[in-house]
Amino acid sequence: RVACAASFDEPNAVFDCAWSEVAPNLIMIALGDGNVKLIDTNLKAIVHGFKDHQGEVYSVDASHQTPNLYLSSGFDGMVKLWDVEARGLVNTFAGHVGCVYSALWHPNTKEVFGSCSADSTARIWDIRDPRREMISIKGHFGEILSMDFNKYKDLVATGSIDKSIKLWDLRNLAVPALTLNGHKYAVRRVKCSPHEENIILSGSYDMSVIVWDTAAEVQKLAVRHSQHTEFVLGIDFNLFNKRQIASTSWDGRVYVWNWDLPQPKV
Repeated sequence: RVACAASFDEPNAVFDCAWSEVAPNLIMIALGDGNVKLIDTNLKAIVHGFKDHQGEVYSVDASHQTPNLYLSSGFDGMVKLWDVEARGLVNTFAGHVGCVYSALWHPNTKEVFGSCSADSTARIWDIRDPRREMISIKGHFGEILSMDFNKYKDLVATGSIDKSIKLWDLRNLAVPALTLNGHKYAVRRVKCSPHEENIILSGSYDMSVIVWDTAAEVQKLAVRHSQHTEFVLGIDFNLFNKRQIASTSWDGRVYVWNWDLPQPKV
């Protein structure tokens, strides 16, 4: 049974949200009017608003290691670093020349984050030097809609409108370490498993979700889930069950499914 603990109405679209890593009652939300807001679920109120983006804010992410820091990215091509304790903007990271679909923290290095953009690049940044990115990854034929870090190795996964997923070794970016083809349309989301270094999850506008095993010698496409009837927008691994995955779609359904079951639970 699912019960609603609190709800908050916004006049604009809410594109993303991120729980605080230090306070279980704080949520950051990304809004279509350029605002980023901090919600306190105990007070059932918005306790602070941050406005610096020019256009829609597409993503927010809370730091796992420095809990007062959040990232946001948006239509204006900027990534913003916020300090919720100081209640202000720390820095702006400019370099992309198209909207930034996602900005996310590195799982192991607290000063590092990544971003991916409509300019067909993914970039790696260090918050100690906002002047320019440390690394720029180019290799897709079209916008990069999603990226994720592998927590076990120096690898980054990217998903693009060119229908491919590419795995990049940050020590050698001359060519992708691996290219995964199997989706028929744009790859909207990629996730690296928090449990196994060789497992990648992807969701696509072709309405399918794929589990990839990059260690497999021949067939790297391990499982395809095709129950959704509209674009797949969200995917994630269960942190407590390495074989359980959730997916969301424009069809209004959330599927929770296990690799070894023929049909997911809805």
